[in-house]
Amino acid sequence: MLRFVKVENMFWGGIGLRKFVILAALFVASQGSAGAITGNDLHEICTDGGAVGNSACSFYIIGAWEGLNYGVSIPFMMANQGTSTAAVNQYRSSIFGVCGDEMVSNSQVVDVVGNYLRNTPEKRHFPARGLVLNAMSQAFPCAQ
Repeated sequence: MLRFVKVENMFWGGIGLRKFVILAALFVASQGSAGAITGNDLHEICTDGGAVGNSACSFYIIGAWEGLNYGVSIPFMMANQGTSTAAVNQYRSSIFGVCGDEMVSNSQVVDVVGNYLRNTPEKRHFPARGLVLNAMSQAFPCAQ
């Protein structure tokens, strides 16, 4: 069963900065040259049952989602200076196929992705950041 730390109450989750840095260093080192974190890796981190794993899970998912959003939005904003937030969201939605997620909390994003990982084990060998996008597009699809 997936258990997640509430993002709003997670300021280092009581684990201390030193332990978090050590975990992050070990995690990065364990990835070697293989590169991308897979859905299997993320699912393992998210289901380890500990505060450190739960925090790392939440931080990865939120970071991946925010990174995807900003990665696609920033070039559009630079090319269309003075554009509205609504125009940026519409452009992002047309690229990702994710609509109506503007008011979704970070905790909801973590829950959506966690449920997706749990319910689609046949896809967990794919890169985790792509699975984050798949989960969000499935949960918040655009009307056809």
